[in-house]
Amino acid sequence: MKEKEQVLSFWKQFSDEGNDPVTTPDLSVLDQIAGYFSPGSYYYYLMNFPKFKMEMVSHDYNRLTGLSSETFSVAQWLEPIHPDDIPHVQSCEKVAGEFLFDFLSPSDITSYKVSYTYRMKTASGGYRNVLHQAVALNLTPSQSIGHVLGIEADIEHIASVPKNTISFIHLAGGKSFLNISTSNPNFIADKETYPNITKQEANILKLVSFGLSNEEIADRLFISAHTVKTHRANILKKEGKPNMTAIISDYIRRGII
Repeated sequence: MKEKEQVLSFWKQFSDEGNDPVTTPDLSVLDQIAGYFSPGSYYYYLMNFPKFKMEMVSHDYNRLTGLSSETFSVAQWLEPIHPDDIPHVQSCEKVAGEFLFDFLSPSDITSYKVSYTYRMKTASGGYRNVLHQAVALNLTPSQSIGHVLGIEADIEHIASVPKNTISFIHLAGGKSFLNISTSNPNFIADKETYPNITKQEANILKLVSFGLSNEEIADRLFISAHTVKTHRANILKKEGKPNMTAIISDYIRRGII
């Protein structure tokens, strides 16, 4: 398909071939990192961007897509994407290139997560809504992207797929750029990633989206389960939603989680 070839050729122009990333990621922690990012079933992969080559893919890839992990490649990553969504993915990747290489300074590239949604064909033959997330883990000596961690998470159970938008989320609470139009991108930062809730409530909301119980969240944040319950009640009141699932679904659609 022409659009798939255009996605690949677009990213190849930014590859820093011949320059290895400055560090090698610890593969033992990638699964934990991917799990933190994912609100549903997922697979993740590590890409060596300078060499434009996939270095690994998690064992869940075959289970979710029905495709062989042994032949996983950059081109094969595109295979399960719904044909009607390829132009959308192409537009998102183009805007991501503009944001990362034209708008950001090189030192800021690893601080942002790229996030958008599309439909993915599953092992059963049907299509599911998927949240794509990607983050540059390191840089090359010439300050180009080194390794990229990509995560494809099933969000069919909590969110519909918004069209023609992409989000760039700061990983350390800095300025985020949410729901950027792919047809007319304008990188104006949101003043606050979570405009209605506190930082602690935002932490709790993220952990709820991972499926953790009140007790597990309390242990993770070193607070009591009662405090977690109180924060959850405050989040519901501030967001004006009937339950946490509705809030998480809304935040995913807006590209915040």
